[in-house]
Amino acid sequence: MKRGEGKKMAVKYFAISLDCTNFAENPAMAAGRKTRRTETGRELQRQINDKQDMFMRRIIALMMMVGLTLIASAQTDVMSVDDAITIFKSGKKATADATLSKQGYRYKGVSTLLHKDYCWAKNVELSKDFLPESYGKGNSSVFMMATDGKSAFLYVYNQRAFASLQAQVKKKGYEVQKQKDGSLLCTHDALPTLTFMQLQMPYPFCMVVTP
Repeated sequence: MKRGEGKKMAVKYFAISLDCTNFAENPAMAAGRKTRRTETGRELQRQINDKQDMFMRRIIALMMMVGLTLIASAQTDVMSVDDAITIFKSGKKATADATLSKQGYRYKGVSTLLHKDYCWAKNVELSKDFLPESYGKGNSSVFMMATDGKSAFLYVYNQRAFASLQAQVKKKGYEVQKQKDGSLLCTHDALPTLTFMQLQMPYPFCMVVTP
């Protein structure tokens, strides 16, 4: 090594070391790196939140679709409030036979379980005493109309079908009043009175049609 070269190399290495030290200790650059890390973390959290929101919206939409499907199924399986009113207003067994047979109801005879009533059943087998023995696929229901035409009864076996009937009544403009015994009295100026009652087995849910 020539004279003076060692001194020059030492000065050079000292300058490089000094530059590296200044770079590591530069507050502005360190703050910049910290800011970028913070922004990256916030962006990642925002993306996670967006995915969670989208997932929840899909779950809610699916639940709504299932609920609408179940309500539609209940309305399809069970005779409508309109049909019950039409049959009651006619007071004729022939009208009931014509209307109910098209919907899968079968005439069972005259019941004396509570009153003297014509009886039709769907998705349920009745004993000789007109008590349910077994249930078929779908919503089960029993329709009875007094032989004197003064009342009619529609019995269903689950809360969903019962709620569907009540929804139909509200759409028809009935005034609904809750009674002390928990029943719902539904009145209309131009239509028969309807009463919804929660009973006990073998007929847990009932809609009564009266003048």
